[in-house]
Amino acid sequence: SEAEPSKRLRLHLEYAKALGATCSYDDAKHHLEEAEWITRLNNTGLIFVPQIELARLHYAMRDYGNATIQYQMIILVGFRLMKEHRAIEDIEDMSDVVADAIIELQRMHKTLGMESVFSDLPEELIDLIETTDDNNDKISTSVYGRFCD
Repeated sequence: SEAEPSKRLRLHLEYAKALGATCSYDDAKHHLEEAEWITRLNNTGLIFVPQIELARLHYAMRDYGNATIQYQMIILVGFRLMKEHRAIEDIEDMSDVVADAIIELQRMHKTLGMESVFSDLPEELIDLIETTDDNNDKISTSVYGRFCD
């Protein structure tokens, strides 16, 4: 019998991280996309988990454009959901996921010497971004690319 969606989701996420850690980026991306599909198809409430992992993977692959797009999507959609007070079930805390995306996007752009991507955003979101900046040490570093040959 087929495993329940939450178990298949975790399997794809963990396998993707293992593949990404050894620089099997294409395979890792495939499994993260599968995980994203599972979240959308089954409404697991963990929709941003595969997306933030995809952003981290794109960053490790030096695909900064797609990493930026992923992070921005998490920030904007997550902020909208928080503002609408939609419940995100399971283990995900929406404000933490949005904060993680903000911090990681800020770090990426600072590392690359790029300008801030946070202009022309709603004032409430700018406030969240500015208050999140103080928590830069709370993000765990990505596993992607750690054990390449």
